[in-house]
Amino acid sequence: MPVYPSAEWAPQKATVVVWPHLYSDWTHYLVTGADNALEEHYRKLCEHITAHQQLIIIAYDSAHQQHIQRQCHAIAEDKRVIFMIKTNDTWVRDFGPQYFAQQGLDLQFNGWGNQYPCSLDAAFAENLHRQLLTQHATTMAAHTIQHLRATQWALEGGNLEFNGSGVLLFNYRCIANNNPTLNLSVEEVRQQLCQQFSLDHALAVDVPALAGDDTGGHIDTLARFIDEKHIVYARTHQTKHVDAIALAKLEEDLQALAAVHGFQLTAVEASTKPLYNQENQIVAASYLNFAFINNALLLPLYNLDSDATVLRQFQKLLPKHKIIGIDATALIEQFGSIHCATLHLTADFFEMDSK
Repeated sequence: MPVYPSAEWAPQKATVVVWPHLYSDWTHYLVTGADNALEEHYRKLCEHITAHQQLIIIAYDSAHQQHIQRQCHAIAEDKRVIFMIKTNDTWVRDFGPQYFAQQGLDLQFNGWGNQYPCSLDAAFAENLHRQLLTQHATTMAAHTIQHLRATQWALEGGNLEFNGSGVLLFNYRCIANNNPTLNLSVEEVRQQLCQQFSLDHALAVDVPALAGDDTGGHIDTLARFIDEKHIVYARTHQTKHVDAIALAKLEEDLQALAAVHGFQLTAVEASTKPLYNQENQIVAASYLNFAFINNALLLPLYNLDSDATVLRQFQKLLPKHKIIGIDATALIEQFGSIHCATLHLTADFFEMDSK
């Protein structure tokens, strides 16, 4: 059992996805027909996941569960299970539990700084943990955890980027934004994160959120580890780009961290033009919001000219992984993307059976 939280490219057992439902912010986008763009995206996402590992889909209630079964009829039943857990929203990365070193953490989700109703999402981590122990999954170390331990203040999984060797990368400004009464310095936050996650180093950037990012500035839109010493990050050469200031500050902060810790940095050019949803709100279309699924990587694409260049770049960066480009334009309608919509369960912690 690893001492540190695992990196996302470590072997995984399953991925958790919350299927969109009528009691979430997706209500407006869900239509009566079976083939609307949003659910078509989720079907394709689930099919890609089950080609590489098992899948846990979260349904709101029994009627929703039956609907999902119809939607996912093409996926073999031994590759998927459906849990019923009520949620406010679908961005499971942020409110799901974190497991490592015979510990389970509840991140004390607060709706990204109390911006949105979140009572159901705040209870999700413990509800999922209970179902993992009692329903379709058998676990190894998870059986030793009767209850999750609460973090000291609100965190989100999208702002926790682990390299698997005792290092965490996070955006301090996001934590400060989403915990307005916290009143802790960046050094105090770093120390407490090291304690909570049993880390050697918690490394901070201090960067404004990208335009359209309502999370406060999650690291998974800005910079990601692709191995324990290699960070890919968003950059733009356009001085009038809507995120030019934020991305310049990001590059400055990362270069300072790389000088101390010996990281390799690779820039990924940000989308060249701002994107807007159906309500004419700007959305953060980040290529960094990818998700590892064992020997593959799900890369969000946005129907932009830059998509093909970024896809080729990741194929060169990760030659041992199958790079799967996924049209994420349906997801960014509600300000998230692939990584936001998924939560991985590591193979060192879980074993699944199909009942």
